[in-house]
Amino acid sequence: MKYNLINFPVYYDRDKYQTAIDKAVEIISGEKSVKTIYNFGKIRNPGISDADILVVFEDNQSCNLNLLAQIGSNNRYYFTHTQLGMSESMLQQIYKYQLHVSLDLIYGQAVSFHKVNHTDEERLLLQKQIALEYMVNACLKNYRIRYDGTIKVRSLLLEAFAIRHDLKWLGITSGKLFDLIEQVVLWRNTWFENKPSNNEIVNWFENYCVELEESLKNIFSTYQFFIPKESLRYRDARILQSQKFYVSPLQFPSFIYKSLPVLPQKFIKKKVNMYNMYIPCKVAEPESFLAQRFSFLKECDSYNKKQLPHFYPFTTVMSILLQ
Repeated sequence: MKYNLINFPVYYDRDKYQTAIDKAVEIISGEKSVKTIYNFGKIRNPGISDADILVVFEDNQSCNLNLLAQIGSNNRYYFTHTQLGMSESMLQQIYKYQLHVSLDLIYGQAVSFHKVNHTDEERLLLQKQIALEYMVNACLKNYRIRYDGTIKVRSLLLEAFAIRHDLKWLGITSGKLFDLIEQVVLWRNTWFENKPSNNEIVNWFENYCVELEESLKNIFSTYQFFIPKESLRYRDARILQSQKFYVSPLQFPSFIYKSLPVLPQKFIKKKVNMYNMYIPCKVAEPESFLAQRFSFLKECDSYNKKQLPHFYPFTTVMSILLQ
């Protein structure tokens, strides 16, 4: 298959990242509802890495700030996605349902997080669930890329690198998928001295798609994946319970959307292309630890949509959308 490769990494040194973060803090801190701003993650590979911040808001306060729209074109490169933000009281509870992340205070007062004492079973369950949420999401993204025919190179390098953590949480330290992810680590470390060819990137991506699906098939035979309810719609996919894992694209014949001239073709293609993802999954038992997690994250999502529409809660995107 032919792919259009776009959004190649551009080198910027760490000082440029810091300037962009400082500008973001300047903009965000001007909002009266903002109490605290954290920075998290590391700039491991300048030019490839992105900047991540977490904004803490006063309870029951609204903020309509859209950072990505106001940060300016010269700083936009460093922020690749919608930034994270939560009310203080909700964030205080987050580590009951999210793995601990090291946060660096860059503005305001530190949040007093609730002390959490997970049982070994809960900690293991949380690790596996979060890792699988990321990997299922990555699998669906791969289908969208293959259908659209466009590879955003920097985004691919960022997302594939994140799979490395998921494999670690699942105890996977060898195999074809593991080796492919390690290849991305090597590329990231030497990108601006020894960039791979377009053909190498495409070949890697096609192998990655295959091995990610194969790995998920094997993982689902070992670990249980949980969902909040039987019938789920996740973006352009339906999550369906099944005895085995597979994805079935539902692609309308091209003559259908080509015969509809009223809307832009790109918009029509997105609307008519869907996927059925069949997963050996189980609905979380009422009042169980994971059922409480789904309920809490749904509450966070509902709150943000109303009060903080341009910020995501501090959790996996899929856990929010699996509602």
